[in-house]
Amino acid sequence: QQKSTILKQLHIKPKQFILATMHRAENTDHADRLKSILQSFKTVSSELAVPLIFPMHPRTKKQIAAFGFEELLETIPNIHVTEPVGFLDFLILESQAQLIMTDSGGVQEEACIFKVPCVTLRDNTERQESVAVGASVIAGADHDTIVRSALDMAQKNTDWKNPFGDGTAAAQIISVLEEHISGLAPNEQTVHASQPQTITQVATSIA
Repeated sequence: QQKSTILKQLHIKPKQFILATMHRAENTDHADRLKSILQSFKTVSSELAVPLIFPMHPRTKKQIAAFGFEELLETIPNIHVTEPVGFLDFLILESQAQLIMTDSGGVQEEACIFKVPCVTLRDNTERQESVAVGASVIAGADHDTIVRSALDMAQKNTDWKNPFGDGTAAAQIISVLEEHISGLAPNEQTVHASQPQTITQVATSIA
């Protein structure tokens, strides 16, 4: 957060905005689904009375223009459409959002890790773990289902256990390697002397 000014740039406060993303062909390339999702953005942001931040994917931008939905987008009073943002800025938006609405599997997973309730704008998901712990709900592209899901998730208790690990993988790898090396005979340790240090340095750098 110290290195990102994205919240200040967008004039938004932590936990007082919705983050929305959409890029999958199943949503953007079908006029009925795209329109329904955009309408749900309008309803949800109005119901929760908070801004909706929408970093727009190039595919989505192209299809909104192709289907003539620019006017619909302009009728959403609380929406802030932006260009795609950088990785650090996007992580800040994810972690500080009140609610996330997305069709991205990666964003689903990150929302779960950041303990931000997520509405998945798909009919299925490969991130079943997030659904199982209650961090995400599959809403598809139906307006009423999305709205109902979003309002429910906005009130969600976020005390779920992160099913994607505890962030200590690098430290565990180092521990296992050190244990393995210490168990080698002296002559074997000499042969592998340079390898553990290299692996340790790499693992530590990403921990």
